[in-house]
Amino acid sequence: VVSTQSTGSFSKKHFLSPMRILIFFLVFFQPYCIFSLYSTKDEVITTLTKENFAKTVFGSPNVWLIEFYGTWCGHCQKLAPEYKQVATKLKGLVKVAAIDVDKEKELASAFKIEGLPTIKLFPSDLSPSPSGKAKEVIKKPVDYQGPRTAAAIARWAISQLPNYVVSVDSKNIEKITEGSVPVVLLFTEKTEVSPLYKALAIDFKWRVRFGQVQQTQTDLVSRFGITKFPTILLLKEGENTIYDGAFKHEAIFQWLTPLVPAAPQPEQNDQTKQEQTKKEKHLSETKPEVIALTSQEVLDTRCPRGLCMIFFLDPTYPEEHTKYMNLLDSLSKKYITSFRVFWVDVTKKPNFASQFDLAAGYPQLVAIAPHKKVFMPFFGYFSQESIAEWVDLVLKGKGRPSVYNNIVVEEDQEPFVDEDNQEPFIEEEKDGLKDKEEL
Repeated sequence: VVSTQSTGSFSKKHFLSPMRILIFFLVFFQPYCIFSLYSTKDEVITTLTKENFAKTVFGSPNVWLIEFYGTWCGHCQKLAPEYKQVATKLKGLVKVAAIDVDKEKELASAFKIEGLPTIKLFPSDLSPSPSGKAKEVIKKPVDYQGPRTAAAIARWAISQLPNYVVSVDSKNIEKITEGSVPVVLLFTEKTEVSPLYKALAIDFKWRVRFGQVQQTQTDLVSRFGITKFPTILLLKEGENTIYDGAFKHEAIFQWLTPLVPAAPQPEQNDQTKQEQTKKEKHLSETKPEVIALTSQEVLDTRCPRGLCMIFFLDPTYPEEHTKYMNLLDSLSKKYITSFRVFWVDVTKKPNFASQFDLAAGYPQLVAIAPHKKVFMPFFGYFSQESIAEWVDLVLKGKGRPSVYNNIVVEEDQEPFVDEDNQEPFIEEEKDGLKDKEEL
């Protein structure tokens, strides 16, 4: 590189020194030569690509905070050290990730990224995909609009954690601990649920019930032998186990993981299927639970999330009704860790089934997933074999579910009695008028 410099009437040529060349290069070309603002060395920041995005983000119960950035973007470069601090502050509470929009143009387009940096938070709960495809679910992101400082971003992310922790007292302790699902109770002096405990409840979503017991609940404190606060207690299969480690996310997570059912996987290999079969054989000895769906409260409290099967039965004929109840009992045993089984007396709730586009007549069956607000009706011969085959397809995510807004459980209706045949029947109404056989 040659430079010409004029001084008055005197001109001279000289070569630029190596140091000047280096300075020139760093000033003008350095922004374009940064390969990435984050790397695998940043243990608390996950690098996402189109290959791993859906499985990593949509396939986990965790809340995800994701930055869309460009290596050439000056504001992104300025944010990078703050964002690394955010990841450190949120470790164990919220998953933190980053996406290079130049390398992942499809992801940037899918989430309509227009400015950089853009920070989006993906919640814990899933929603049906706009595509309408049965197996596709998404998480609807929320944009961060606050100051670009570590403290502000971390504070906002923590505020977005959902609370799956139930406040436990002497009135609801029996309901919380019934069934075979493990229960974790935190005995504490605090009145609010901490971010750490919220995060643990998210980590073990669908696998464990989390409850919090105030120190003032002296009857429960005495019942479970609690002598200090805070204390974490695991209730499982009739046994109580007290946690005696550090009150850190990683320590509690590592302690609890081997003690509770494994997280559900989308696909199972042969070895996993064999283990599941053994587990089901063991669980088949456990007394199942077939829940009578008698009110809106029962549905809301006993099926707040997860998968639930609702059977619509007509108990008019005792022998036939007993046969179907035995079928429900058998299914409840086989799938005790997969879903809850409910039954509805259609003579008392004749209009309830109409919300699910079921075929005429009874018995009928529908699967609902309240956290996704979708349902899928069963069509076919009502036998244990055909229902089990259909259930297996539902559990594998196959089929085409329908979306609902709300499920309304009607109040019981008293059936009229035909005095000639002494059989109950319900007078149906159409458009507010009783349906009569008129020409």
